[in-house]
Amino acid sequence: MSQLQEDYLLILEQAQADYEQIPSTVPVLFATLADVSNLGTFFLAGGGKQAKVTAAFLDWKAKGDQSKRSLFCPPASNLTANATPLHADGWSIYSKNGMC
Repeated sequence: MSQLQEDYLLILEQAQADYEQIPSTVPVLFATLADVSNLGTFFLAGGGKQAKVTAAFLDWKAKGDQSKRSLFCPPASNLTANATPLHADGWSIYSKNGMC
């Protein structure tokens, strides 16, 4: 395993632990992109996958564009962690405490 992969797994483990400790009164969304380090894809043209997902999240939460909600929240009939359109693009999305 490369140092980059080891660093990724360590950071992911810590982020998951942080997610679990968030109080039940705080809505939260946890999104990870497989095999991407902390620097993410922001240096790619247009910011890459992470910039597109960040913009969509802000459109949904800050601008109220409900059409973006389905990218992050699975339909009520399929509440598994990876039942969103972003899963096909390598994302794992989890939410709790009323985020979706």
